[in-house]
Amino acid sequence: MEQKNLAKFAWQYLVIDEAHRLKNEASLFSKTVRSFQTKHRLLLTGTPLQNNLHELWALLNFLLPDIFSSAEQFDEWFDLDVDDDDAKVSEPSEQSSRAMQ
Repeated sequence: MEQKNLAKFAWQYLVIDEAHRLKNEASLFSKTVRSFQTKHRLLLTGTPLQNNLHELWALLNFLLPDIFSSAEQFDEWFDLDVDDDDAKVSEPSEQSSRAMQ
C-alpha cells in the first residue's frame, strides 16, 4: 500500500540511508525504490561498498541506470582478470563524463 501511495508523487530527490540494502537488486526494497521516478538520487551508507563487483554495480545502477544498465557489461568493463588494457572497453569513462554534465 505504501508503494502505491508514494509512487503517485513526482519526487525531486530520493535519499536512501543504509544503502547497502540495495546491493541485492532482486530484493523487495530494491525493486520498490527503483520503481519511483526521481530527478536526483543519493545513497548514504557506512558499509564498505567494495565487497564485490556485482554489489557495486547494483548501487551504481540505482544511481545512474542509463550508464550502468547491464551487470554483464559492467563486469567486462572492470574485470581485473583481463591483462590487456586494450581488451577492456573504454566506454565507462566517456559515458560517466556525459552523465556528470
